[in-house]
Amino acid sequence: MPTRQGARAIVTYRSYRDLYHDAEERYFSIGFAPGASFNRDRLEATVVVPTGGSVQQQILDLHMRDRLGSLEALLPRITVRRLLLNADRCTAIRVRMDALSKTAISLPERDTVFLHPFVHHFSIALAGAKVDATLYDDENPLVLWARDTLSALLACGSGK
Repeated sequence: MPTRQGARAIVTYRSYRDLYHDAEERYFSIGFAPGASFNRDRLEATVVVPTGGSVQQQILDLHMRDRLGSLEALLPRITVRRLLLNADRCTAIRVRMDALSKTAISLPERDTVFLHPFVHHFSIALAGAKVDATLYDDENPLVLWARDTLSALLACGSGK
């Protein structure tokens, strides 16, 4: 899944496990709706969650069934759940974006080693900053923000 969604994206997030292919990837993007002229009240979010196992596991399984199949032939057979949410129906989008502005990005100690971590990739484009970061610490405040945001967006998508 791409982590950039055009000029209207404010934040995109992607997480996956660097070594273990059975850990499900997670993706979300929050930005302005088309034609919203950068209006805070016209935010929308896209959430993508694999179904039937991680994308990596699905590709491996499809390859085992068709070892000569090209990646291009296998990709359309990967199953994901895609949610498109807007701020009118999912107030959590505005709440989580407000929380993002208050979130600090902390850097790990120089000698910290992470073995086979979850990889958390962020692209953030705010008026005063552009951040393209990859973090490995699951307890980093920005990673915790993303985890809480994903939970809130999924709750909106399930109708809760």
